[in-house]
Amino acid sequence: MDQELFLRLPSTTALRYFVAAARLLSVTAAAQELHVSQAAVSKQIRQLEMQLGKPLFVRDKQRITLTALGEWYYQEAVSVLRHMQKMSVSMQDDHVEIRELHVGVLPTFAAQFLIPLLPDFYAAHPDVRLQLYSESGKVDFASRPYDLMISFNIESSPDVSVYNIINERLIVVASPLLLDTMVDAQRIAALPQLMFTPRPGMWHDWFADTQHHALPPQMGLMFETFQMLIQAAIAGLGVALIPEFLILRELAAGTLLRVHEHSIESASSYFMAVPNIKAQDRAVVAFRHWLKEAMDNGS
Repeated sequence: MDQELFLRLPSTTALRYFVAAARLLSVTAAAQELHVSQAAVSKQIRQLEMQLGKPLFVRDKQRITLTALGEWYYQEAVSVLRHMQKMSVSMQDDHVEIRELHVGVLPTFAAQFLIPLLPDFYAAHPDVRLQLYSESGKVDFASRPYDLMISFNIESSPDVSVYNIINERLIVVASPLLLDTMVDAQRIAALPQLMFTPRPGMWHDWFADTQHHALPPQMGLMFETFQMLIQAAIAGLGVALIPEFLILRELAAGTLLRVHEHSIESASSYFMAVPNIKAQDRAVVAFRHWLKEAMDNGS
């Protein structure tokens, strides 16, 4: 073997730190995810760029973007790290071939619905492992090398196959600390309505659908994810419009109560997006069928 060649290889630490910063486009966010200091991430990336002799990022004050070389190097580094991880897992599992699926998913869908069901999936498919990554919803396989994505509000290109998961039914809920019984729309209008920042018009649509002609809704606190919105509602900060399937456990436990009988159906739905070249992949098909069955069974 050419020992000089291996001496020029970057460290796996440098690759991991670079990949995290490239995926998040933030050294600060990468440091938080990796549980290390920002200085440590910056140092590893600088050493990697010095070793390569070329910049991987364009730095503009507090913002970073990948150079063209950085984009290419990111894709290759992800492949290398995945292969190394697969080798290690295979050794630990008595050489059983494990197929990893890298899944970009909305954080609340993952936390409230998908993760609690994973023991069932692994029991049915012990040779498949999911690697979950939090995504805001934009389907973009060019810059994010996922096997599939779970998103909302379909926007995809012709080279992506889309499979519907579940339609969204929004119901009005509150903590029993705030309301302990069903109330009318006028009572709802008098309370702070917790807002879901990505869709600020939800309450307007709900009141319009109930034909309620009282004063305009009182805008409450605003939250970027449904996960935050759920916790705010549980804390009694106001009433919230939340997809029913995401809060089945909270409704069953009584930490949230449905406080109005009217619900609205969203025009869009939750869906799975898969690059066409991976649509018939054995593990992708297994996961897609399992998820559809879980939804059909009302899990």
